[in-house]
Amino acid sequence: NNNNNNNDAKKRKVAIWYEHLSKAGGTSMCNLANSNMARSEVPNYYCMPSEPKKPDARVGQWDNYKLKLYIDQNKKYIVSNEWEPFPLERLSMRPDAAAAVAENHNDDDDDPWLIFVTTIRHPLNRIISAWKFWGQLHFAGKVKPTLAQYIQRQEDGARRDFNDPQGLGKGGIKNAGDDFLAMVGRPNFALWKFSGGTMPLPMGNENGLVPWGDIESEWLDSFVTAVKTLCQFDLMIPMELLSTTHETTKAMGVGPLHDVLGWNHFEKSHVVPSGSVVNNNAKESDLTSDQYDALWDKNRLDMVIYYWSRAVYLTKIHCADSLVVGV
Repeated sequence: NNNNNNNDAKKRKVAIWYEHLSKAGGTSMCNLANSNMARSEVPNYYCMPSEPKKPDARVGQWDNYKLKLYIDQNKKYIVSNEWEPFPLERLSMRPDAAAAVAENHNDDDDDPWLIFVTTIRHPLNRIISAWKFWGQLHFAGKVKPTLAQYIQRQEDGARRDFNDPQGLGKGGIKNAGDDFLAMVGRPNFALWKFSGGTMPLPMGNENGLVPWGDIESEWLDSFVTAVKTLCQFDLMIPMELLSTTHETTKAMGVGPLHDVLGWNHFEKSHVVPSGSVVNNNAKESDLTSDQYDALWDKNRLDMVIYYWSRAVYLTKIHCADSLVVGV
């Protein structure tokens, strides 16, 4: 069986599924893809698959069959999903899951496998960056919102659109259109992503703080789903450490991106789609201390995920020699 599995792996097409959290290093990752893969293998529009009249064809809305056809017919071996929550059915395209399915059906399935990669950013710094990018630099209105106004508007909009299964105003909201930015500033955005879009929005009290004990039954299942999802990702990179992806304690010039994807060129490890590169820090923003504390509290579950992902990532770099593979 092992020999059959090895032969199967050699002939399989393997593509990267990049789960893009808006304002968390997606443009940098796509530039790294262009530096390390054949240009013909990378979709032209920020690594997002395109269709006629659709530069971004919204791969997060596709089923697995459509994605398999796209990879097979277009020979593109990285796809990026920015706006939709992570479609949990994609995990069936992991090598171990797909191989089990093929074995159970006793067939010679040559469908492509997926490697799952994401970049995660400090939740509050990501929100600050989203405000500067979407609420300032690319804001279409006459009066640009303050940071506090932007945060409140994003949460209100997310709550309004949450009735839609995709959370993007496409189904449950009459005449809402396709609000692809509906969730990028909401609390616990990463958990919304990796729970498949089920993470509820917290309700604050008069002080802005969240009575988490009162809603545990509502968020616990989504939190568990998100953690289980991320445990099946091949690589989670904290954006603040993206430039260290090729470093090890022995300074050998290789690291997680090399080990998982075979990438070796890291010159373009931090770029932005427009404007200049800025290290946004929520603590240095114009939020009052009470506003900062309330924002932290509302995003506390994303904070847990963020620091956990940092620990996993740093372990891959600094403890690689001690890790036991296959256990």
